[in-house]
Amino acid sequence: MGVKILYEVNSCPQCGKELFKTVAGEIVVGSPLLKCKHCKQTYVTNSKCEWYKFEHKAGYIWAVPFLIAVIVVLLAVAFFIGPIYFDEDDVVVAILVGIFIIFVSLILWVKSLCRILMSKRRMKRKSYLEELLSAGVIDQTEFLVLFENAKDSFSKSK
Repeated sequence: MGVKILYEVNSCPQCGKELFKTVAGEIVVGSPLLKCKHCKQTYVTNSKCEWYKFEHKAGYIWAVPFLIAVIVVLLAVAFFIGPIYFDEDDVVVAILVGIFIIFVSLILWVKSLCRILMSKRRMKRKSYLEELLSAGVIDQTEFLVLFENAKDSFSKSK
């Protein structure tokens, strides 16, 4: 008896072609405006959301580096104390598994940071904010707040 993962099929509302599958209920950082590769129409997806909606939960971004630091400490302990209590082969395997976990964690963390930076860059463009407004993703009040934030961040970078 295995674990079943439920997927949602995202289809273009214009032409009905299947575009991609996502894990049911999963929302990732990205543009909710997607272009169908078949009919070239732009549509809104619920499986992607811009970073400003998640920003209040930003603490999780630092969970990965903390996890990596804990693993490094455990690896150091395994390296120095492990051979005293365990067979040398077991210690080597444990260290290799730890290094693999660090490597995968770093890749996923960098990927998340890239998505966040791309989202922040998109949200600074007035034309993109207007697209979100016309598609009904944001309302007029959100548009004004986001536009003011974009103007403020733009003036600070000069």
